[in-house]
Amino acid sequence: AGPPPLEAAPMGGPDAPPQLPPLQAFARHEMYFKRLMAERTDTLKQLEAVLAKHQQQINGVKEKNLAVTQKIKELDGLVDTERQQWRERVAEQQRILQGRPALA
Repeated sequence: AGPPPLEAAPMGGPDAPPQLPPLQAFARHEMYFKRLMAERTDTLKQLEAVLAKHQQQINGVKEKNLAVTQKIKELDGLVDTERQQWRERVAEQQRILQGRPALA
């Protein structure tokens, strides 16, 4: 005739911890919730501090980047000026050499 019908197991089963009275369970959950909220608050404060520190570092790097960019632009201008002066000197030398008679 087959296996006996399954019966519903009692709440929690044989290995479950004993059930607490409702007020005690509520108090335990309330303490747990408050502890979690305190840990959350501490974690958020730490996160804000780390973010502020990194934002300061980013701002410092941006300032250095602007300074380096400005110096590179200045150097680029100086190189262009020097390059133009060399072109003018070479052109002048070529004009001088073209005006001389060839050496025999």
